[in-house]
Amino acid sequence: MHVPERDGGELPNVRLQDIEAHNHAINILKAKGGKTHRVYLDSETLQGLMEYAHGHTRDECEPIFPSC
Repeated sequence: MHVPERDGGELPNVRLQDIEAHNHAINILKAKGGKTHRVYLDSETLQGLMEYAHGHTRDECEPIFPSC
């Protein structure tokens, strides 16, 4: 699975609610410069991320990778 890395500081903040599965995208909120960015994923990466997120988070508002 390939997870895109913007500048290394945004991935720990991604929450389940930030994923737009129908668009194959993740919304990165408050990224560099306080802006929102959209990162597109391929189908395999999206599926793996969704499986991981559903197995490791209890609430769609909590970070998927809290210990990154």
